[in-house]
Formats: sequence, structure tokens, C-alpha cells
Amino acid sequence: MTGGASPARTLLVAVMAAVVGCGGGKPTAPVADPPAVPRDPPRLVVFYVFDALRADHLGGRGWTPFLDRVAAEGAVFTDHTSTAVSTMTWAKTMFSGRFFFEKGGLPDTEETLAEVIRAAGYRALGLSGNGHVSAKYGLDRGFDVLEMVWPLARGADPDTYVNRNAADLHRRALELIDEDPSNHPTFLYIHSIHPHTPYAPPHELADALCGGIPSSIDGMSPTLLAIRDGDIVPSADDRRRLACLYAVGLRYADAELGRFLAGLEARVAAEDTLLIVTSDHGEELFDHGGVLHGHTLYDELLRVPLVIRWPGTITPSVVDAAVDTVDLHETLRALVGAPPSAAGAGGRSLWPALLGDPATLGVEKLRFAVVPTLPGGMTMVRSDRHKLVFAPRTDGGPGMGLGPGRSHDPEYLFDLWEDPGETTNLIGLGLPEEARLRAALIGWAERTAAGGSAAPVELDRETREHLEALGYVD
Repeated sequence: MTGGASPARTLLVAVMAAVVGCGGGKPTAPVADPPAVPRDPPRLVVFYVFDALRADHLGGRGWTPFLDRVAAEGAVFTDHTSTAVSTMTWAKTMFSGRFFFEKGGLPDTEETLAEVIRAAGYRALGLSGNGHVSAKYGLDRGFDVLEMVWPLARGADPDTYVNRNAADLHRRALELIDEDPSNHPTFLYIHSIHPHTPYAPPHELADALCGGIPSSIDGMSPTLLAIRDGDIVPSADDRRRLACLYAVGLRYADAELGRFLAGLEARVAAEDTLLIVTSDHGEELFDHGGVLHGHTLYDELLRVPLVIRWPGTITPSVVDAAVDTVDLHETLRALVGAPPSAAGAGGRSLWPALLGDPATLGVEKLRFAVVPTLPGGMTMVRSDRHKLVFAPRTDGGPGMGLGPGRSHDPEYLFDLWEDPGETTNLIGLGLPEEARLRAALIGWAERTAAGGSAAPVELDRETREHLEALGYVD
């Protein structure tokens, strides 16, 4: 653990306490019993991330027919939330088991998931289509290989650009598997940029599925950023086309995933392969007047899929218990026999539920999330029914992000059962959950602020250009 609180996090806690006018609080206690684990670890662990994938685009929508079939063969977690709405912050938490309030890289004092898995005898391979998951941010530690497979070639013409990152990642992944003739146990992390912006699926697929929409708007990052900033006001058809292009990119990536897993199964039997499919965060598609991600904590950004398949070990099931990113971190640690993370972020192993005892996840779990990219920060806590968002903007910007109609309120309380669209702010109505969740959020922020600070990052020209092409402006 690194030293004292950073100035940014100290400010966040101070501002929060000033706004809400109350002190600490304790989170719900984690499950105390030691987790059950499989008797024998798998030969191959595939951790597959679709970047910016909303949970509501799986399960019979028609956009992910292959992944839906995979889900039917494994465990599907219906209430899985991310701990962040930006790749950079999610990856640091996923890899370390610790929350971070600031932008920047993972400090070299943090033990990484790849280090833990490699110490257990696995070869650790990583491939990423997002520059925020790279050595630049300290996320390569523990990997034998962490390679970038950029979705956009330098100098490419945006008018003709097609995002084929999935196919490129999969081809390289199979090459890395084949480079080990001794067939060591392998951990394979793949971070596909699909369906993240730019929404640029193969033209023939886009024309077939979106061509009937009377709009010529493109899904490139400059267009989406202009919409976000109010420089372009899209029509209803423009919105339909952008949503369609996002989904078609997912459809393309889903088909490529099917081809990739067929290639894996020709090398390693499915019964010897643990497959985890998830996302770092969702995407706003005009749900609350905005686009992209990284500036609000609405459910379209926090609710992400989680599918875990291991034929012969994991019984197909649907798990409705509340789980999050730090739970997934602890699940992989437990798989290789490592002790729980020293970060103390409240994660719990999912193995008891995966092995047939879902009651172990029945204790209420308060889930937290953070947006570190906004001045003043933004944090959230949610129970089974309610969500409280603390959203101070020290720059005077709207509390829940950009877009028409966004308010400047510093706090938001939503009843997710009665108001799943998160349209009615219940702050100030005297609900008991307001005080309980506020105290829990302040207590969590104070404890988190006592952890490590993000490390400064200097980007080379190539990395910066690629990040800008993906819509990042930092």
C-alpha cells in the first residue's frame, strides 16, 4: 500500500462532507467464510473484455447470437456493475483490486493480477486494443507479453476507416498460443475495442443492417464528441443510426469471437478452458441526453455483462446476486490459490456461486463506483434498490455530465425498482436510504483516499494519436 491521500481525493472527501453535512459510515460486511474453489485449475483462462458494452445488448436482442449461446453454457450474472465508467480507472481496479480516484497509471507498489497468476505457474499473455490498458499505465507488470493491437492505423482516412480490431486481436492471440509448444497453463487477457467508438463496423454489414435509416451521420469520434459538446444536434434518425452502428460493431465482434473460440478449441479442449466475458463499462446512447461514457454514473454506463463458462465444472445458471469488478478480481485470485487482495476493497470470490451455491452471495453488497476524470470527482453507492450519486463539479459543470437538461445538483438518489430509467431525484425527501447510503459513501471515500495514488503518465506521440482517435482527449 502506498502513502497518504492525494490532494484530489482529499478534496473529494472534504467537499462531500461539506455538501452532505455528515460523517463516516461502515460498508456491509463481506462474506466471512473462505471461498470454495475448483479442485484443479484450468489449463487455459481466457479473460475477454468487450470495451464499452452495455449489458442490455445481450440476451435475445439479435446482436450477440454467439455470445448468447456461450452464456447458455455457463453462468450469467444479471446484476453485474463496473466500478468505473472509464477504461483507465476500471483496469487499475481490475488488475489491483483497489479503487483509484485519479487519472494516471497503476503505481509500481501495487501487486497486479497478472503477477499473482504468473506466480501460480501460468504464462500470462495480454493483447489490448485500448491504449489505456498498456505498459504506459503500468498494467504490463506480471505479463510475459502485453501487446498493443491498435484499431486505427496512423494516417488512416476516417472516411474509409473500418474497425477490424477483433479479427486482428484474435489472429495474434492464436499465434501466441502456438508459440508455446510445451503447452504451459496460460492466462490470456484480450481487450477488444469493440463496440467502443469509433462506431465503424465493416461497410457491408453496416449497409445491410443500418442502410434503411435515413441518416448519413458517421460514428467516428469527432462526430460523437461534437454531439457531446453540443456542436452537432442530431435528429431522431441520426440517433437511430448511431445506435445501430454501435450495435453492428458488436455484431461483427461477436461473430469474430465465435471464430476465435473455435480456433482455441482446436488447440485446447473446452473442458480445460475457463472463459470469462465482460466489459469495462457501458455506453450512453442518448438515454439521458448524452453520448459516450466517462461523465455520468447512470446504469447504461455501469451495468455490464458477465458470462463465465467452464464446461464440466460450472453448471449453467443465472445468478441474480449483486456483483462487481472487485468480486471478479477476487475470483481470479481464488482460482489460483492466492489469498484475498490486501487492498481491502470489499471484493468476494464468486466460486461458491459458480460451483452451485448461489446462497453465498445472498448478503447485501453495497457497490461503489467512481468517475475520476471530472473536476471534483464523482462517486456512487448502490444497494439492491437504491443508488446515491455524489456529483460535485468544482468547475461549475452539470453534476451528472453533459447533454440537454442535465442538472447541477450535487447529489442524486434514485429508486431503481420504481424508476429504472433514473429520471426522478429523491434527494431531500427524507427517505431512510438517503442517510444510510450517504454515510456509507463518505466512509468508503475516506478509506479509499487512504490508499495509493495514481502514477503520472507521459504519452508518446503514437499512443496519444491513437487515444484521440478513440475519442479520448486527455
